[in-house]
Amino acid sequence: MSTFEHIICLYVCGSVALGPELSWPLLASRYRVLRVIGRGTFSRTLCAEDTYFPGRPLVAIKMMATKFNSIGIQECKILRYLNASDVNNSIPVVKIFNTFVFEQHFCLVFEYLEGGMLTTVPRNQSEHTRLHVIRKFACQILSALMYLQKMGILHADLKPDNILLDSGNSSALKIIDFGNAMNLDDVPIYFKTFEIQNPLYRAPEVLLGIPFGSAIDMWSLEDILLETTTAEGQEDPLLEARSVSI
Repeated sequence: MSTFEHIICLYVCGSVALGPELSWPLLASRYRVLRVIGRGTFSRTLCAEDTYFPGRPLVAIKMMATKFNSIGIQECKILRYLNASDVNNSIPVVKIFNTFVFEQHFCLVFEYLEGGMLTTVPRNQSEHTRLHVIRKFACQILSALMYLQKMGILHADLKPDNILLDSGNSSALKIIDFGNAMNLDDVPIYFKTFEIQNPLYRAPEVLLGIPFGSAIDMWSLEDILLETTTAEGQEDPLLEARSVSI
């Protein structure tokens, strides 16, 4: 097994930490990997420096497991479509910069967002201040969902993990992870299995197995805001009940 294959086996196929004797190559001859920042079923996400530019700006690289490369390719198509239509760079949807293939793994390069998740909004603020901040974030997410609907796209996996605060602007956020996104014309494909959305943020029509549309993203947002405004450590029986299949 080559060093490259061993690295990929460790990070994409297994859970063993990278040892000091191994190091990442310069991906696509330009990206210097600094650390792993995310692990999921379909991919691993890396923080890297882009050595092509002065100052070596940080980027996030989503490296797909090979058997899920098609999901990454579909995500790339949707994000390029959404980004290209956002001529004023005003829609809070993550920007995709580049793609490449490394050792048969399809990789997507995104802007790096390190401001944390929406649910990390400080809870030690006064209720008035906290609700004001959450209201501003809610308006941004709503503008993104309106844009997605206009463009005929369903995100289908809206949850706190997929809403990140912009490190360059503490009052701004971006929606990420369009791996489950689809064109609204393709929604009927899911009418057989209804295997869509995170259970905690799943809309009633999906739970009930009836036809759905872009409104399911709005339901997920409502659940996210409910969770965000709930006091830390306080269980919300309504939100918990919604995660149970009917």
